[in-house]
Amino acid sequence: MTSRRRYAVLLVLMFAAVLAGCSDQADPDPSAGRQSEPSTTSTPPAESPGPKPQASVEPSSGPAADVEVPEVLRFEASTLDGSAFDGGSLAGKPTVFWFWAPWCTVCLSQVPEVEGVAEEYAGDVNVVGVGGLDSESAIEDFAADLDGMVLLADDGTLWQRFGITEQSSFVILDANGQEVARSGYDGELDVSAEVAGLLD
Repeated sequence: MTSRRRYAVLLVLMFAAVLAGCSDQADPDPSAGRQSEPSTTSTPPAESPGPKPQASVEPSSGPAADVEVPEVLRFEASTLDGSAFDGGSLAGKPTVFWFWAPWCTVCLSQVPEVEGVAEEYAGDVNVVGVGGLDSESAIEDFAADLDGMVLLADDGTLWQRFGITEQSSFVILDANGQEVARSGYDGELDVSAEVAGLLD
């Protein structure tokens, strides 16, 4: 009986050892499974792609921080595509304002001259076309082929601000916002020569 008891105890111990071994093989390191989990999770929010913060986007309009905006340029308007336009963004450079109407044949004949000035002095001089005296759609149609200039649709506010009573009219400002030249419908003005004089 004694040998049988020893044999039974030995069998129980061996069985327990086998069970313990199986348990160790099933999960030899309980923390191992947890360490592999992060590789299946998504990237932390700080690294996830998305829109850049607003602070990193350069403003599309407005004066440079070190440029004083003269009173004449303290206005707001709308571009032909409906975007807000800040007149202060013109500060610090000479500016040519061209006031025109879509039905004006003289205005139409001036297009090559104005586009030429805008192209020749791009980056150094602001050229602003201010359409008025007609419907917005007519102004848009006329402006569709104009290149190289800011195009504003006006309800008369800017025309009044600059004292314009007829088309086609030009108002030329120097870099400080001082008016240096003006012409009306029957006036003769060499816009290119005036602008060149401001940059000398």
